[in-house]
Amino acid sequence: MTRSPSGRSAGFRFVPLLATVALLSACGASENLDLERHVTRDVPQYTLDQFLTTTSMGGASFSPDGSKILVSSNQSGILF
Repeated sequence: MTRSPSGRSAGFRFVPLLATVALLSACGASENLDLERHVTRDVPQYTLDQFLTTTSMGGASFSPDGSKILVSSNQSGILF
């Protein structure tokens, strides 16, 4: 058998290739699943203005007596 520079026989170079082919073949077998189980849904489309006016909220903390909550956001300007 032919030896590679690393000292292993040339046949061992194909083991990773064969393992990859076997894994991909196994993954292809899942194509026969019942397609009716997959549910499609409409994805809402937003305008650029709607996208840019989103507000992120975070950092909720209660006051010591529990009557108030403090949050932080990236909203600025006049609240409507």
